[in-house]
Amino acid sequence: MDVRHINELARSSPGLELLMLYGSRARGSHTARSDWDFGYIATSPFDPDVLLSRLLGALGTDRIDLADLDRANGLLRFRAARDGIVVFEPQAGIADRFRLAAAQFWCDVAPLLERGYDDVLARLDGASPLDRAVLAERAMAVERHLRRVAERLPDSTTALEPATDASDAVILHLWQATQVVIDLAMTACLALDLGTPSIYGDAFRRLQQADVIEQGLADRLVKAAGFRNVVAHAYDTIDLQRVYRAAIDGPADLRAFLARLRERAQPAEPPSSSYASSSSPARSVSPTRRTPPAASR
Repeated sequence: MDVRHINELARSSPGLELLMLYGSRARGSHTARSDWDFGYIATSPFDPDVLLSRLLGALGTDRIDLADLDRANGLLRFRAARDGIVVFEPQAGIADRFRLAAAQFWCDVAPLLERGYDDVLARLDGASPLDRAVLAERAMAVERHLRRVAERLPDSTTALEPATDASDAVILHLWQATQVVIDLAMTACLALDLGTPSIYGDAFRRLQQADVIEQGLADRLVKAAGFRNVVAHAYDTIDLQRVYRAAIDGPADLRAFLARLRERAQPAEPPSSSYASSSSPARSVSPTRRTPPAASR
């Protein structure tokens, strides 16, 4: 990654106070298919969708997640503080203050939050050998994108006009959420020994043939994969009525797919947390921010 180029993009983003790269690419344990995970702290008039669009162009990939560190859950903040690389910091000390606050919060409340994270992992346990922590984090990413779509989606199809901030945000986050689900489908095919799909839609067909998902859901997710390709390769010609229908109907399909992966999972090992034996119910922890869907009708 050319950090200097990303730094220049960040400098041209009004209101941005901190941009960090975290996750596997910051740790140096990434593969060619690993996501680019960025976290930011900002004030008005910062627009995260503008920065995300610029990052997509600069990095030449749609495997990018941009999280608001002020609104992120405690675990994500702690991981960003622990592993993150500072990409942009207009004033010295901002990153240090974030790291200190994130670490102090995590040390204080980790015993309580672990119960919530264990519950997320148990409910989103993946298909067979899929990594439970990865699946939980990807599910949270889907919810962030879906929330963002819901926030920016107008009340009617006619109000979704081309070349506006709202339409760009809806399309971008719908695309991103769909891509996360596609990646999980590809991973599930490999984990279940279903072979390597030749195209994105083929992943859902293989999972249908293996009785992981039903035909109706597979049909809609294949259409979602096609929608993703249109956004990636023919953005200027996209039908906004199709986008609107996908934004309304698609989230249910994405969530249904995650539920099917959970149903295929083997019983999880008992959590190692000291709270695992507690008789009180675990509380789930809210994800970060963002939002989009899957199937276009």
